[in-house]
Amino acid sequence: MKKFTLVLALMASVLMLNAQNPMLPNDHGLSENQPAWLSNQVQVFSPHSGFNWWSSYIDLSNGGLSLLENALGTEASLIKSNDNFVSFDNESGTWSGSMTELDNSKMYMLLFNDSASEFQLEGTVISPADVNININNGWNWIGYPCSSTIAINDALANFSANNNDLIKSQEQFATYSAENGVWYGVLSEMQPGQGYILLSNASSSTSFHYGNASKDGVATTNIPKTIWTPNPSAYAQNMTLIGAVSLQGIEVNSGEYELGVFHGDECRGATPLIYVGATNSYLAFLTAYGNEGDELQFRLLDRNTNAVYTAANNQRISYSDNATFGQLDSPYHIEFREMLSTEETLAGLLNIYPNPMSSNQELHIMLPENVKSNVKVQIVNLLGQVTLEETMNGNSCTISGLASGLYTVRVLSDNTLIHNDKLIVK
Repeated sequence: MKKFTLVLALMASVLMLNAQNPMLPNDHGLSENQPAWLSNQVQVFSPHSGFNWWSSYIDLSNGGLSLLENALGTEASLIKSNDNFVSFDNESGTWSGSMTELDNSKMYMLLFNDSASEFQLEGTVISPADVNININNGWNWIGYPCSSTIAINDALANFSANNNDLIKSQEQFATYSAENGVWYGVLSEMQPGQGYILLSNASSSTSFHYGNASKDGVATTNIPKTIWTPNPSAYAQNMTLIGAVSLQGIEVNSGEYELGVFHGDECRGATPLIYVGATNSYLAFLTAYGNEGDELQFRLLDRNTNAVYTAANNQRISYSDNATFGQLDSPYHIEFREMLSTEETLAGLLNIYPNPMSSNQELHIMLPENVKSNVKVQIVNLLGQVTLEETMNGNSCTISGLASGLYTVRVLSDNTLIHNDKLIVK
């Protein structure tokens, strides 16, 4: 795997030899002072194609933007903060924009190419005690300048949270109960290299330092993986929902159910129901993705039987960046009644990725392991010709060697069409 490592020791040697005329590489270059990060510590990040929420525990206080730009090379096209950005121009091979520096207290959004590979930052690991995380009323893009994973209630122990404050990663979130002094949700840990967005209900600004792991060590989560699988990196932002679910008039009090939202047959978010002690009930902490105004339909999956139910009265929500639906003490209610047909259920359980894809990538088509069905996949060109046909081996199928162009992916179960969608190959 190709790696991009910036070795600053060579740069430092040049600076020391030419101290009276220091080398300044570009507009985003190093200051005239010798870099402090020569201790050979490395932060590794393995990005997904598309958007990634990122932060660093490597000291970024002196030329950090150049450090990141050089580490990314041509693998990324955007570095964005909450209010500034720089973008990469392939023709000139340079970064440009309004951003001039990076801050360990902040989160950054990085946009990676389809072929993106692992990258590294080399430097000095910063002490979290030296980093003030400043919080204003509303949404705050915050970094996590810690080199270890810490349970969320320990990590935020020094933050004076208000009731219904919310912290979210790109895939999960938790909300604060002032009555219990606990963060509840599917976000159970804060992880190195990840970026977070925090919603504060405080009336004035505040700041905090991250806490340390408790004596009991890092808390692990028993929250199961979802069967439905959205693609968070396909979208820059997300929105959140705290929901209470009922099925045919009876409140669902079981972790064997999964709540999802869909745009057509594309899963835009999924979460298991989890027990919440503060409310003595099972709630859904759903992170959803989309484009402004997308209409998202609810579905409920019984993980034991694979039965899928639709929301009563066609209940749905409209996607909007950073929107929030429901709170711990007043969750958003969703009623389910009708069961989908076998074909509709299989279509909803399908996971097809990536789309778009590049000509050197593989297309993956998958169903959950516990689903039994005779499934066939066809790739159809613009002339309506079947250019490739594969039968699933077990519950998965991999297709490669597609030339650039537009295709249709058809998925058939027992010769019944269950999925028909456009495929873009770059």
